[in-house]
Amino acid sequence: EQHEARTQSPPLFNKTPPPLHTQALDQLDSAAEQHESALRYAIRMSSLAGESLACAHLGAVKRRADAATAKACTERRLLLARTLGDMHGKSDAYLQVRGQRNTMAN
Repeated sequence: EQHEARTQSPPLFNKTPPPLHTQALDQLDSAAEQHESALRYAIRMSSLAGESLACAHLGAVKRRADAATAKACTERRLLLARTLGDMHGKSDAYLQVRGQRNTMAN
């Protein structure tokens, strides 16, 4: 009887967690909402640097789920980086464009 009690797993371990891809999608949706909010705020504040950063993050989050939005965000980031003279932002945008092309090709 004591041996049987020891071999049973606690109730916590009997529950099957949701699949990892479901958890990841939930987090991506939440992240996308936050970056969309940041983008709206940056536009409202007329902050080109903030808009550039928000576009970069939103483009990265949307890369697989919404290719059209990701592409638009990346193109906007590249334009803003050029306008601001942001060499780092420009190089990041070019890398995102290359990644989007590779994703579309596969």
